[in-house]
Amino acid sequence: MQLRRISLLGVGAFLLSFALVNLPPAIGQSPSNGSNYGLDHGSNFRFGGYSSGDPELEKVLSQEHGVDQETHALLEALAKTENDSERSKIKAKLTTALEKQFDLQQKRRELEVARIEAQLKKLRDLIKKRSDNRQSIVDKRLDQLIREAEGLGWSSTSPAPWEYSVFGNNPFGNNNKTPAAKP
Repeated sequence: MQLRRISLLGVGAFLLSFALVNLPPAIGQSPSNGSNYGLDHGSNFRFGGYSSGDPELEKVLSQEHGVDQETHALLEALAKTENDSERSKIKAKLTTALEKQFDLQQKRRELEVARIEAQLKKLRDLIKKRSDNRQSIVDKRLDQLIREAEGLGWSSTSPAPWEYSVFGNNPFGNNNKTPAAKP
């Protein structure tokens, strides 16, 4: 099994950039890019067009989206109302909605941090496991490379990418492995 190298700093930077890109605009402003804060109309949270696959996070985001719509409706009502007593009632409702929105945003961020911490723990465990088994990994890879060099490696039905160039010639100058022309 071949493992990919993953930079912890790179993963952290990616996840942080995602969190920063999807911050909602200030209250009363619309997104300038036509975004709907990562929510489609079915209230399914989407990472760059893909569903997160996390029902708990999707539920919180759906609730957050609903409160955001409620906030915008209250802002519109506040702008249209001139009666002071009615305005104060709308402001009270708006305050309640904003407090709920804040709490949902905090809950979402806590869920995201928990997911990142879990992923980081898995990566740290993998690094430790690989460090503990360093010599075994190196020995097995050395054996694999030697066996391939001696022609005892696993044979594939198609040539390896380095065996033939686009024109059917071996890029290393040994052209005796060129495939036979089809009649």
